[in-house]
Amino acid sequence: MLIVDDEGGYVRMAHKFLRRYEYATNCDLTNPCWECPHRRGCDLKQAHHWTEVSQIMARYGGDVDVVLLDINFDIEADDLISEPGLPGAMPGQEPSPKELRRFQGFHILRRLRREHGQLPVVLMTTNTAIAFNEPEIAADLADEEYTQLFDDAEISAQSLAAKIERARRMAESGQREDGEFFWGQSRSMARIRRWAEVVSKGDQPILIQGETGTGKSFIAEQVIHPLARDGKTFCSIDLGTIPENLVAAELFGTARGAYSGAVAREGRFEYADGGTLFIDEIGNLSMELQKQLLTVLQDRRVTRLGENKPRPVDVKVIVATNEPLEERVQEGSFRADLYQRLNPAARIVLPPLRERREDLRGLCAFLVQRIFASGGNRKLLEEFAELFHIRPDAVEPALTFSPKLADRPAGEGVVWFQLAGLAWQHLESYDFPGNTRQLEMILANAVMFTLSDVLAAGRVGDRPVVPIDVQLIRSLIDASGQVSRERDGLIQKEGRYRCIVAVEPHDTLNNSSRAVERQYFEDLYIHCGGDFERMAARLLEGNPSANARKVQLRFNNLGLSVRALRDRFSTD
Repeated sequence: MLIVDDEGGYVRMAHKFLRRYEYATNCDLTNPCWECPHRRGCDLKQAHHWTEVSQIMARYGGDVDVVLLDINFDIEADDLISEPGLPGAMPGQEPSPKELRRFQGFHILRRLRREHGQLPVVLMTTNTAIAFNEPEIAADLADEEYTQLFDDAEISAQSLAAKIERARRMAESGQREDGEFFWGQSRSMARIRRWAEVVSKGDQPILIQGETGTGKSFIAEQVIHPLARDGKTFCSIDLGTIPENLVAAELFGTARGAYSGAVAREGRFEYADGGTLFIDEIGNLSMELQKQLLTVLQDRRVTRLGENKPRPVDVKVIVATNEPLEERVQEGSFRADLYQRLNPAARIVLPPLRERREDLRGLCAFLVQRIFASGGNRKLLEEFAELFHIRPDAVEPALTFSPKLADRPAGEGVVWFQLAGLAWQHLESYDFPGNTRQLEMILANAVMFTLSDVLAAGRVGDRPVVPIDVQLIRSLIDASGQVSRERDGLIQKEGRYRCIVAVEPHDTLNNSSRAVERQYFEDLYIHCGGDFERMAARLLEGNPSANARKVQLRFNNLGLSVRALRDRFSTD
């Protein structure tokens, strides 16, 4: 480990408590620093600035596994480096040594990335919340896959060691670890995870946008809040569920007698003081309440209804919506000044599930684990496991997509739910307008209905495997897919795809039918992104890979051009 710090605090702590690491230094001696008789007053134990970082990296070649990097460096001007576009080295401005010292760690980080690629870095972030409100720094950190942020205000060797090991594992595996939230492998979710970690450090509000069911409230509570105000109060309010005449009282509180029946009570801002307030469906706020909310965000003070005395509040505000607020601003139904105060430049936009198809298998397996984590679902799983002499407290659910049971190890203590063949193809081809929430509901019903039927019928095989029937998946999709959504000329309703076509007279009925079919194939091709296998999954039963050729032949027979439609697809 290489420590980059102009002072000695991190070195002393590391050498005292983290002695399982070897340390990269400018010293030629081989014994550990804490055993060296010359350790007092020695300046060779760490890098104090970029020049020494370069020297030590050259000495150790590729043998440095992780860097512990401070941010603020009180060093001579000649030792400072500047990376264009970061504070202290902004285009069109004179270099500022004061700003360069204040943010020197970020300049060093950028140069490390340029010269040493994926080297894991733990960035020490004491008293630097303001740094994460700097757009240039925030943008840099959002693209950082191999940097861990460590708030050392209450530093402990144990927590620092855990952060160091996590940084190393990230670099070794090439991906972020999953926590309680399923991030998957898509690049869009990887960037969102890094971005959430960055923006949570600042004091500015956070705006989360995404379709219904994409996980906005979960991101707020389980990801951002622990990073921003860990151990403090988390309070949420859904403006879509509260009558408009009660919203002000819920947010800002009331004084006794403010209106008929009003009692003195705090609102959500006061309740969340010191912690996090999550305001869902922010687009439902009336224009008058938007003005009041703007005042609270600007002044960091709240005035109860019926009072004149403002009360100071320190709250990390997170708001969420499934609406495009920028369009609402243009329409005049959402205040432009409030929108800007919500920090749209740092917003988090969660992608719909249909744009994360590479994550679908992993997400299904993750959700099955969560479905059986506790409660009545867990008890039903334990009842089934006892039939195979599996201890109830040891049983774990798992999902297999293989039609061949032999492809899956028996796995002591594992109950397999088999989602294979047509059942999986039908689920995989669905677009989930309700996103992850809808998928979880479909899976929960599928595994619970199937497990209940197996137990009720007493038809238990010789292995703890529960096959999920395709007809059940179809019926659950139809039941959950009542909401229609138009996309690329297709309408998805009740689990099926419908196309609006223009019918014109032709010389024969056959030519009229071909014209209608041609329009459907054209829209379906665009909808499926030019993937004939995905088209086959929607048009034919059986293996989509085997059927893709049939679909392509029919596509060509209808006189459609792949080149022309790909041009349309790329521009949409």
